[in-house]
Amino acid sequence: MKFRSIQLLTYVAEALIMLNMVAAVINFTSTFHTEILSDKQMELLSTITENPTMAFIIFFRYFYIVSSLGWKELWLNRKEEIIWYVLFTTHEVPFHILEGVSGLSWTYPKTLYKCIMLMGCLYVTARGKMKDKNVRSDSKTQSLVNAKVSNIAKSVASKRLSNYKLAAGTVNSTTVLATDNE
Repeated sequence: MKFRSIQLLTYVAEALIMLNMVAAVINFTSTFHTEILSDKQMELLSTITENPTMAFIIFFRYFYIVSSLGWKELWLNRKEEIIWYVLFTTHEVPFHILEGVSGLSWTYPKTLYKCIMLMGCLYVTARGKMKDKNVRSDSKTQSLVNAKVSNIAKSVASKRLSNYKLAAGTVNSTTVLATDNE
């Protein structure tokens, strides 16, 4: 069931990517040929393709994490990441409110805010990946160290045992020799 749902969600992600690519090509073409779409229509097309994609990113990312690690892991260890992704997904909301209240365009601050939120998401994700990688390498290193220590301990124990056997053999042979000489 998990695999099938992830496969289905991957197809949805690919469809959204294609839809966004088509919208980007249409917007790019409309920039040079203004008769295709007006500025308002270009903005509407961008919003229509971007908002579902943003919501899907959040849903798919955390659905995948929850399905593989569980809700407890998500809640206990990924709160900062969730906050960054929610802020990134809802980056337009405060600026739509500001535009409605002030009547001014907030396009440039909105773009800057979106870039900052995207960088925050990437930073938190990369930091999490590096932390996971370090934990795995630390556990591998620790297991290698444990194996080496175990091998050294076995080697020392083996040498001591052979020394004890040798000493015991010497005692036995001395005893045998002493009894033979009598």
